[in-house]
Amino acid sequence: MKAEYSGSVSGVRRVELFDTSLRDGLQQPNLEISVPNAVALLQRMGAFGVAYAEIGFAGANQFVGDLANALDSVDTGGMKLALFGRTRGRGGKVQSWPDAQFMVKHKRRVPVAVVVVKSRLLDVTRSLETTPEETLCMARETIDYLHDHGLEVFVDL
Repeated sequence: MKAEYSGSVSGVRRVELFDTSLRDGLQQPNLEISVPNAVALLQRMGAFGVAYAEIGFAGANQFVGDLANALDSVDTGGMKLALFGRTRGRGGKVQSWPDAQFMVKHKRRVPVAVVVVKSRLLDVTRSLETTPEETLCMARETIDYLHDHGLEVFVDL
């Protein structure tokens, strides 16, 4: 007996690559990259066929802002650019949450938001100092806000 799998109507399997080199890589000690080099890297990834690339943590440092601005006139092929960020904080308003504001500000060129949602009970109670119910509310409000502002949203658990 032969098992078959079809990931699409045409029978062709499709795997999309989502690169996090600029966000994850820049968290390494003593590692720096210039904006022109990051732009060149993104152009190469786009030419290679990478579907998505995170350019950094929304508003985390000057580099991410400078890179987001530099990408306004850069052709990265069909690759979509993404910004990584957090859900709104406990007791906060998503409309004034800095990560969400940065993502909305740059949505024309960076149309994808990756939102980290703490899902482990230990992280929820100790890091966020809140309840599982409030964490779900924070996630829902943040995702809804980003969707309402035209962003595609991925959730990182």
